[in-house]
Amino acid sequence: MDVYGLRKIVLINYTKAIFSTNLRCDRVKIEQKNAENFPLVSILMTTFNSQEFVENSLLSLIYQDYPNKEIIVIDDCSSDNTCNIVQKISDKYSFVKLIKLPENVGTFVAKTIGAKFVTGEFITCQDSDDWAHPEKLTKQVEPLLKNKNIIVTFSKWFRVTEKGKAYSRMIYPFIRLNPSSALFRRQIVEEKTGLWDWVRTGADSEFNSRLKLVFGNKAIFVINKPLTIGAHRENSLMTSIETGYSDHSVLIRQQYWENWNNWHIKQLMLGHSIRMNYKNRKELFSIPKEISVDINKISRVFKKLELFL
Repeated sequence: MDVYGLRKIVLINYTKAIFSTNLRCDRVKIEQKNAENFPLVSILMTTFNSQEFVENSLLSLIYQDYPNKEIIVIDDCSSDNTCNIVQKISDKYSFVKLIKLPENVGTFVAKTIGAKFVTGEFITCQDSDDWAHPEKLTKQVEPLLKNKNIIVTFSKWFRVTEKGKAYSRMIYPFIRLNPSSALFRRQIVEEKTGLWDWVRTGADSEFNSRLKLVFGNKAIFVINKPLTIGAHRENSLMTSIETGYSDHSVLIRQQYWENWNNWHIKQLMLGHSIRMNYKNRKELFSIPKEISVDINKISRVFKKLELFL
């Protein structure tokens, strides 16, 4: 990380491979008494059977240099020990909150549910098997504080396998834009674009495209530093047969991509809003059934949590 001017990353256990569960960074003592002088950043993390990964991922957020943050963990009906692990961490750190969903609705529905509980001026997300460099929040918030015209910042990442090898679907480059790294102004984004589409996979790309179309290139700032190390592992959202990049699922993702792109183009040509309207979601564009989420299931979850669609 020296070449990027970032603090050095070290292994927790030097006998094990480089992986998101085996990383830490020397902590810098930050003065916390003036934390309220910094805008609150709300971090959303969704979990599903993440007991092997979630603790170190959460700790990487807890140990962020940025002093004023809240972490909302939305568990998507895990059947393993994930909730117990998160609850123990929440008991220790008051700014970590756990929300348990009674049914599995997928990471993007879970994120929109979590967003209803946030209180921060800014929102960002992290996957439960990724590791964030402690300077990540500070680096991404800084441009938003300096320039009110910037609406969202992104940062880069690279991914590693459980054997410690760098991974990329294409050979080059290994360091790329992290599609889930968007850190944005909550109020204006919720008003102008809405949040993530209610699908099982692929919603980050649609959301990021919507941000760009609505606010323009000048409202987007990219931190050209690898501030996240992602986990490439079996049965994750990116590698499973249903939602990842198998031959079958690529075709499904492609169909979804074409559908939302056509909707964006149509709305632009008509001069209409490109906002995700959940109440009239069926009227926007179609979703391949393989990645759709049953609206009745979503409605039941919202009702049990006493939320409104």
